[in-house]
Amino acid sequence: MHGQPLQAIYTQPFGAIVAAAGLLAGGFALFCLLRRRSLFDVIARLYWSRITLGAIALLLSAWLYKYLMFAA
Repeated sequence: MHGQPLQAIYTQPFGAIVAAAGLLAGGFALFCLLRRRSLFDVIARLYWSRITLGAIALLLSAWLYKYLMFAA
């Protein structure tokens, strides 16, 4: 990223989404730790099929974006 977050998002939008998701997951893990809740119970209740399909759709969209922006 080299201190240029907007350029990083422009260059690789899916990477920015993954980084933001990682930061949110870390924050939520800290929240669960402070509240003494089980993070694994929360993770087990997630709709993983929807999350996986959404991630694949975002990845394909990012590839299409990169192709359209940089192939010309």
